[in-house]
Order: sequence, then C-alpha cells, then structure tokens
Amino acid sequence: MIVPILVKLLPLFTNPTWARLTVPGSAAYHPKWMPLLVFELLVNSMFIVFDVWLLVLFFQKRRLLPPLMVLFMLTTLVFVIADHLVAQQIPLVAQRGSPEGIVQIIRTFIACALWVPYFLVSKRVKATFVR
Repeated sequence: MIVPILVKLLPLFTNPTWARLTVPGSAAYHPKWMPLLVFELLVNSMFIVFDVWLLVLFFQKRRLLPPLMVLFMLTTLVFVIADHLVAQQIPLVAQRGSPEGIVQIIRTFIACALWVPYFLVSKRVKATFVR
C-alpha cells in the first residue's frame, strides 16, 4: 500500500504535474482531477494507518480483529470500485484504456471472496482471536 502512494500518487503532487492536471486551460486539465487525487491520497493514508492498527491487533490476538478485517476488506473493495468509476469520467484516463483498474477490482474482489468468509466462519479464527 505504501509503494503505490510513493511511486504513483505523490509525484502527481509535484508543482508541474499538479498544475498540468488542476489549472484550468492546461492540456490535461479536468475539474475532477484535484478532488480525485486528494481523495486518493487521504484514503490511502487512512488505509496505511488502519493496516498498522490491524497488524497490532493481529499480534495481540484481539477479538476485535476479525470484524475489523472484514470491514477493511469490504471498504477497500468499495474504494477501488469508486476510484475506478470516478477516474473513468476523466477523458484522459478513459482514452488510455488501461485494464489496470479492472484488474485491481477483480483482484480485490477475489481477496474479499476468500478472506471475508474465512474471518466470519472459521473456527480457527474464533479460537485464535480471543483476547
């Protein structure tokens, strides 16, 4: 989660790139760029904090971990879908036709399909996270 933020998202906030995307009249300008980029940065930062919290709960074997893990997985799926749908409303992104967003949605959906039932039904999870 940290690598995509550092490699893909933060460089967009450098002055020339930010200006090219968010200043009216520039070639790549679209009014949805600024809210989309700020939203992605904020949500991904919150996911990093939530990941650390889940990691602490995991090693402490807290009972709170399974429902929070389910919440995290489903929230991630909703975010990935919403992010893709909003990004596709920007002509520059839609023209590119990159399947990267669809692949990310499918990957996140498969992870949810596997892990959410596991955390909800597994006897091992119920026996492990008891404190």
